Amino acid sequence: SGGDDATDRKAQDDELLNAVPKETRQAVDKICKVICPQLDGNHGGDWEQSWRKDLRICSDNKFPFYFQLGIPEGAISESEANNVIKTLDKKEDFSENLLRFHKEKRLRALLAKLLDHIEGFTEDQVKNLILSLWDLGNDIDDGRTAVFDFDDVQTQTSRLVYHSIKKNISKEKRRALLEELTQNAKTLFYPAYFIAIMGDESKKEGRAEEPLLEKVDAEALGKLILGRIKAMATDGTLANEAELSFFLFRWKEWETPEAVTEYLRKLVATKKGLVSFLRGLVGRVLSTAGNYDQLDKKVIEQL
Repeated sequence: SGGDDATDRKAQDDELLNAVPKETRQAVDKICKVICPQLDGNHGGDWEQSWRKDLRICSDNKFPFYFQLGIPEGAISESEANNVIKTLDKKEDFSENLLRFHKEKRLRALLAKLLDHIEGFTEDQVKNLILSLWDLGNDIDDGRTAVFDFDDVQTQTSRLVYHSIKKNISKEKRRALLEELTQNAKTLFYPAYFIAIMGDESKKEGRAEEPLLEKVDAEALGKLILGRIKAMATDGTLANEAELSFFLFRWKEWETPEAVTEYLRKLVATKKGLVSFLRGLVGRVLSTAGNYDQLDKKVIEQL
């Protein structure tokens, strides 16, 4: 929690302790700090996932479970999560679960739960997890709903892909695994988006944490994505992509601006192509005053 929350919590804790008889106050204080480590002020937000995984009452997510006779509406029980994890051995079964939880509007909760149990997956389970999420991306994406909404399906998908690989796949096997998944993915945006993030990560210097992919591996995967982007440009399907601007900027970055300019000249030469181009550049703007769609003229200039 933030500093103000911690201060308020400490004040409330002191107030309650003062109501306890002096002879037992120290013992009660120690017991409370064992049950809720936050009370000693030395545990940051990174502990929340560990507490949630261990079903600790001190977890904000788990606290309500201990005070009502059932699972809170929209939440995922441990047994449900374990049953879904069992279906990771077969991609079709796991994909069916993703669609079911999406229909029930509980997919966000499920993905957060899976992240708690990500360690210990087999290589085949990691493949089924990633490929299912990527293939169903367009069907299960719920989009961000507010400026500070960082638990949307797309963001959680990236987290799951990253941590499932980092915790279960050796560095020597990561490039080959992602090459296989990228080639087999039915849609291109999700793998392209992930590889682009990993490419940026691999270029950062002075990082305390080792990147998931080496720079040479990220660049090789970028070229693989580039090949698929150019193939879509050739067969005419690229213009119909909802994330057209993303692909154009990746093409510009991974090849040359001139190649993108040449493609766009041909595309906007027809009325249909021009409409496709403009439609692909409409983005969702999240604002505290209200969300709206916008055609960014600066993007057109940059392309």
